[in-house]
Amino acid sequence: MTISTLPTNAIKPNLYNPNRMNEDEFAELVTEVRHLGRLPKPVVVTPEDAGYTIVDGEHGWRAACEVGLETVAAEVIEADNFEARRQTYKRNQHGEHNKVLLGRMFRDMMEQRGLSRRGLADEINVSDLKVRDTLRYTDAADSYSQYARERGLDIDADNDVAALAIRQVRIFTKLPPGLARLWLAEGAGLDMLSDTPLGGDAADVESFAG
Repeated sequence: MTISTLPTNAIKPNLYNPNRMNEDEFAELVTEVRHLGRLPKPVVVTPEDAGYTIVDGEHGWRAACEVGLETVAAEVIEADNFEARRQTYKRNQHGEHNKVLLGRMFRDMMEQRGLSRRGLADEINVSDLKVRDTLRYTDAADSYSQYARERGLDIDADNDVAALAIRQVRIFTKLPPGLARLWLAEGAGLDMLSDTPLGGDAADVESFAG
């Protein structure tokens, strides 16, 4: 591995990174970068146009921008679009992924290589269930966004859906859109479904979510 020193302003984030950091975590990272006078670890980038695109380390790079570092340490790799996304995913296993954004990245990767769901799972060494459930988040958010646009509603579909547990997402996608929106707005509790087509039996809810 060769580490280079690159101008901070020659680096840009990618458009598909699903990894997210909350405000407190980012503030702590900024404090550490300011204390060290450098990044805790190099960013990983790939050459693109006249600069570089981040594969891993976006939050570190943003912290460097916040602190005002003119240069950062970087590992420069060669990777096509699929491999860049694969590495973004694999290098961020200890962060928190927004599942809707992760599903979009998975979908892009499948389209780029003409892969099935199982084919992608094999390529990135995860279970087929992992890919399937993640794609459900994206499908749910996309459907919810379309419903909102058609009715002129101002909602944050990606974050609303990403906050759900997988059982809730499974139910959300099966409810009529209007009812799904109301259920989500009221907290998406499983005990709130007694007046829906599910009925009031807990077993019915579990079966519906399966």
